[in-house]
Amino acid sequence: MEELKITAQEALDTLAAIAEAAGERLRSKGLKPSDLVNPNQMASPNVLTDMQNRNRERTSNLQELRRKPAIARLVIADEDDNRETLYVAPNAEIEVRGTKICSYLANRGKGRLVARQVGDGDYVELPSGRRYFDVIEKLTFEPRFEGEWDSRPAVHFREKAAPLTILSLRELFREAGIDVDAFDLDDWVSADEEEQNVIEGIRRETLTAMELRLNPYLDLVQERIFRMPLDSRIAVLGPPGTGKTTTLVRRLRQKIDLAALDPEEAELIEQPDAAGRSHSESWLMFTPTELLRQYVIGAFNREGVPAPDDRLKTWDDYRLELGKRLRVLPTVGRGGIVMVDDPDQLKPETLAAMTEWYSAFDAHQKAAFVAQLRQESERIAATDNPGVATLGRQVLATIDRSGDRYLQLLAELLAMRDQLRQRLGDLRSKTQEELRSIVGELRKHDPRILDDLEAFVAELLREQEDATDEPDEDDDDDESAAAPNERSRGRKAVLDVFLRALRTTAIARANSRKPSPTSRTGRVVAWLQARGTELPEMKELGRALLVQRAIGRTLRAPADYLGKMSLRYRAFRRDARTDGQWYGTAKVPPAYAHPVEIDLILLAMLRAAHEMEADRLVARRLGDDVPALMQDIARERRNQILVDEATDFSPIQLASMRALADQRTGSLFLSGDFNQRLTLWGSRSDADLDFVDSNLTFERISVTYRQSRKLAEFAAMLPGEGNQVGAASMPEHSENIGFDPVAGFGLDRIPDQARWLAERIREIVDASNGVMPTIAVLMPHEDGLDDMADALTEELRPVSIKACSYRNGVARGLDQDVRVFSVEHIKGLEFEAVFFVGVDQLAKRETDLFGRYLYVGATRAATYLGLTTSDAALPEALQPILKLVGQRW
Repeated sequence: MEELKITAQEALDTLAAIAEAAGERLRSKGLKPSDLVNPNQMASPNVLTDMQNRNRERTSNLQELRRKPAIARLVIADEDDNRETLYVAPNAEIEVRGTKICSYLANRGKGRLVARQVGDGDYVELPSGRRYFDVIEKLTFEPRFEGEWDSRPAVHFREKAAPLTILSLRELFREAGIDVDAFDLDDWVSADEEEQNVIEGIRRETLTAMELRLNPYLDLVQERIFRMPLDSRIAVLGPPGTGKTTTLVRRLRQKIDLAALDPEEAELIEQPDAAGRSHSESWLMFTPTELLRQYVIGAFNREGVPAPDDRLKTWDDYRLELGKRLRVLPTVGRGGIVMVDDPDQLKPETLAAMTEWYSAFDAHQKAAFVAQLRQESERIAATDNPGVATLGRQVLATIDRSGDRYLQLLAELLAMRDQLRQRLGDLRSKTQEELRSIVGELRKHDPRILDDLEAFVAELLREQEDATDEPDEDDDDDESAAAPNERSRGRKAVLDVFLRALRTTAIARANSRKPSPTSRTGRVVAWLQARGTELPEMKELGRALLVQRAIGRTLRAPADYLGKMSLRYRAFRRDARTDGQWYGTAKVPPAYAHPVEIDLILLAMLRAAHEMEADRLVARRLGDDVPALMQDIARERRNQILVDEATDFSPIQLASMRALADQRTGSLFLSGDFNQRLTLWGSRSDADLDFVDSNLTFERISVTYRQSRKLAEFAAMLPGEGNQVGAASMPEHSENIGFDPVAGFGLDRIPDQARWLAERIREIVDASNGVMPTIAVLMPHEDGLDDMADALTEELRPVSIKACSYRNGVARGLDQDVRVFSVEHIKGLEFEAVFFVGVDQLAKRETDLFGRYLYVGATRAATYLGLTTSDAALPEALQPILKLVGQRW
């Protein structure tokens, strides 16, 4: 023990020295351009950005070292038994004379030895070569500065003995120098304090703030996962509390630190991404709930990872943003599909078979795309113009050769682009001249027609019409036919509207039909008829325009494959409804869709853009003429995509996230637990994740660091917990035995429930020596949250504790508050104590997901779990666990 006290003094002196050195470096200037490049390289546009990014990273790393100078002290020995003492720091930004410091983040360095047990070892890549080192001693820290440095706690790992938890390292070394042979009263008291300060086994701290519990370093399994290469695609699956989110946070922290990357990783991210973001900013993470998003943001901030809102999203928010950017959802001045959440829009079984649903749509839309091109090429081949007809026959031959290989078809059509453009230009000049001559003739008979039309057009352009309902108007031959409210103003807008109305009318007459009376064209024609103006016959012009449009659609095939995905989806849905497949009984307008339908469309677009970009022939022939939507999608991609609680997302949503990974890295990190899925559409199995990416590496972890042994045993017996990823196991030397769950029966009124809860909460605080741990109260639904918070606050007023409701999962209140949630918002969080109110009511309300809700809620608790029922007993499904439940702690 005396030797350990001397080590404690050395360790705290070293923590202070590292923090002081970091402060000194922070006060010095960062990199200058001359530090990064030779003078003749100064013209490079990336030099200044690179310098700014590295200075920002340097500052962040130094600030982290000031907060947390080191996480461990190791004594190691090489193959020749040469021993050295080194301190493992969070990063590699500092040097202290006389102290050997290594970075925990670096893959190629001694810092990785911190995950090894005393007596074990590992190979380490060093500049001099690969060497094996044994770990002889290990002391881990939780550094804190409160006027002077301390570690509370520190853990001393010993070979062939249980580790020692030192509650305060400073209190330990203060005992150094006491004469144990002498006796006086103060020495006798100090000896007792020392015994209380040093505890055999690993003692877990009580959680007093609503935040993710981050261990100073990862275990061996987590360590291997977090050090996998940047371009890995990983699914980490495991029970609650096994450190999945901690591994995610630590992995991102390492992978955005350029100094920690291996050379092979650094090569992947030398250039900014398509939107110009540097690597440290080029990441995107998804969580299923807003509350979990805020929770993870706090963890990132504590790890020194800036997490602004544009990098950490819920899918609901991101879907809305992406849908508007990709022209799927409507915006001001532009139509689209209106998103409405009607539960009867889809059959219940569709949500359980989303990959099959997507495959059916994808096959249908690809066939429809090729069929449309075939129809257009047949129209071109049937024209009287020999040169144009020959071109049509060439396109038909291309379609026949390609079969169902749409990328080959696009590549061959791109090879014909110059011919198509030339023919289109020749035809367009003739039809445009004829259309303008018709306007001239009409104006001769009615000189004020254009002036009077101007006011009417202004009214039309103020209205927001559903563009997808007007395929003839919005599916014209080139950019000049874009909607006039987006392209023109004033008299030019009047002329554009008039010419488009003439075009659409001519095409309609060639097809022996009339424009829709509610469309823009139909309203212009009605306006003309009301003033006694009749349009000419125009059928031949319409036929010429149909050929012209067919060539335009063929020319625009790569852009239309992406841009017309929504229209092809509506056709698929219409056909599926006729066949009684996939869709429910809800009667919604054609331009309305459920959110998961929007997911389907977005995935098809994202995957198509990815495939087109990855196809070398298509990419080469596109050259600089990349469709606007492909460019928009490329700007959405990030170097790293991360997803927490992945099983709450549908495989369609997860596949969309996968498609957002940059082509160079393909980096994807999913963490989750099938047993904790709380959505009907969530991912259910490995097969669902295989749909996301067939090259996913599955990593399964099972050691839980959250729950006490008793609560872990209780969770393993809950109904509905399918053990799809294996049962949780406790870490070696864990001293967290904990308490049996307790239950209150026959509490059907909020005042009675609040009184019972308050009694249990006072027991918890008393057992914690007055320290207020984190406590959550879970309600079956949103109703009654405020009433419960008010009643509980009143009951706890004598002990100065208040409760706060979190409606819709929006966090507010203070760390010392008792938090009252609806159960669906609890995913991913952790509390010392959790109370489940009205479990019998939840069983009746959520018949399909009750077992999962109970499992997820119960596994939020680290030490204390309480249940209440409205009836006199637990629900029948919970009767087998009754023997594990008491009435008080």
